[in-house]
Amino acid sequence: MKESLLQHVPELTTQIYQGSLEAKPWQSFLRGLRVVTGSDSATMTLRKAKDGVASLTFFDSLNEPSAEHVRDISLEYARLGHPNPLISTLSRTGGIFTIDQVIERNALLQSDFYLKLMQPAGVEHMLAMHFPESGGADCFLGLLRGPDKQNFGDEEKQLLLSIKPHLEYALKVHSKIKRNEIEKEIYSEAMNRLAIGTIVLDGHGKVLELNRTAKDILQRNSGISLNDKNLALAKPRYRDEFNRLVRAAIEWRETQRQGVFAEALRVDCAAGADLGLLIRPAPDTDWYQDAGTPSVVVYIEDFGGDTRAPEQVVARLFGLTKSEARLAALLASGLTLTDAAVKLNLTESSVRTYSKKIFAKMGVGRQAELVRLILKSVAQLAKTPDYSQQSARAII
Repeated sequence: MKESLLQHVPELTTQIYQGSLEAKPWQSFLRGLRVVTGSDSATMTLRKAKDGVASLTFFDSLNEPSAEHVRDISLEYARLGHPNPLISTLSRTGGIFTIDQVIERNALLQSDFYLKLMQPAGVEHMLAMHFPESGGADCFLGLLRGPDKQNFGDEEKQLLLSIKPHLEYALKVHSKIKRNEIEKEIYSEAMNRLAIGTIVLDGHGKVLELNRTAKDILQRNSGISLNDKNLALAKPRYRDEFNRLVRAAIEWRETQRQGVFAEALRVDCAAGADLGLLIRPAPDTDWYQDAGTPSVVVYIEDFGGDTRAPEQVVARLFGLTKSEARLAALLASGLTLTDAAVKLNLTESSVRTYSKKIFAKMGVGRQAELVRLILKSVAQLAKTPDYSQQSARAII
């Protein structure tokens, strides 16, 4: 007795929900769907609702195409515009169709889409289904077969329709996760630009995550290090105090005590700039708790770091000339008038004259007020941190 394709719905459903956590989303699902249906390729495309934005496509193929072939196909597809009659129909009507249901076979064989895209790729039969994404994207699931195989029928359509609700829900969860990751990246980048390191610890005091500034400080400052997921301060007296504060923050969070817990520690280093550490409990969650739950946040600052705000931003924010903004940025970084004069190759008298004009424009009376005004401004967020190694991120 021939096996029904619907018998594979449970395993495909499991792969759909696992897909959000895979390095290449839904790769296992697409491979399983391709094998179960006897297709040459299975694809899932998330087309942005906004015109002119490139589609995002995940695929699994029996014969993996070369990077050059994928590039050539993509260029030809872009040159032809939107030539796929099957996707065009699905975009207007939704549902599920084979390509033969939306264009007469002779017309298809004479079209540029067939001659320049389908035939060179060895594609003869296509089946595609449209399903919406809560954020407004049009999503398509497609199966492709070559000329040596038969066309898709009702059984394949029933299989896709059976897994459609799971795809819609999994994509909704995936989109929410990605939006949360983007928001997290925005806040993390703000801390990076303020030259503040952020280190997240679990309930055992083990490091879960560090932002780029924290990694940079750990690499260049001998006063603190990371050993087997444990933060270690070089000097014993600081190490013991730091460990005590971390334990206190964990206990504060676990016992859900009222008020605010925030403990600071200044660490002088034998080599390199002094460090400032602030230890705080992570926000509590009533519904989720395990060994890997964020429990403590350690904010770390290297007092020797560059605090200068970009001069062009300072100029626009406070109505300064380019020269005045350069001097204001130097003064805000802690330089004296004498040091700033040397840095700018000017006389101290000229710098004093400039500084009076700057104070008047910014509405301050002395350097300390100028420092506070600039350091509290959004100009600090315009800084581009200098990292020796930037990690590449795949945008999914």
